[in-house]
Amino acid sequence: SGCPYCYSPRSFPEICIMMAVSMLFPNAKKERIEGRECDIVFFHQDKCIGIQYDGCYYHKNAETDEAFNSIFLSNPQSYLIRIREKGCPELKKHERAFYLSTPTNYSIKKLQELFNSLFERINSITG
Repeated sequence: SGCPYCYSPRSFPEICIMMAVSMLFPNAKKERIEGRECDIVFFHQDKCIGIQYDGCYYHKNAETDEAFNSIFLSNPQSYLIRIREKGCPELKKHERAFYLSTPTNYSIKKLQELFNSLFERINSITG
């Protein structure tokens, strides 16, 4: 119906990730960076950490995702975690870009595994 309270262009996994991250990092929010949208951005001390959820339907073009990586990681204090569904093309390695793989269908166990991997990676960045 277009209700701004009921409708969200975000996927279920992205909403779950935002809720979990924002509980630990209250400054987490969706943010535009040079005209491109990053699903979740938050700051910890002097580091800017971005989390991008890449569904296989919308992230079929590796060049578009690589271009975003270049923009986001142009700041030497920025780190990017990309959660990529099975079926997304591989992206180039970068010392401050981290890739987590996830299935396209979810169960509670799969979400728990994803959250464990995500928070292990955040801990490795934030110290």
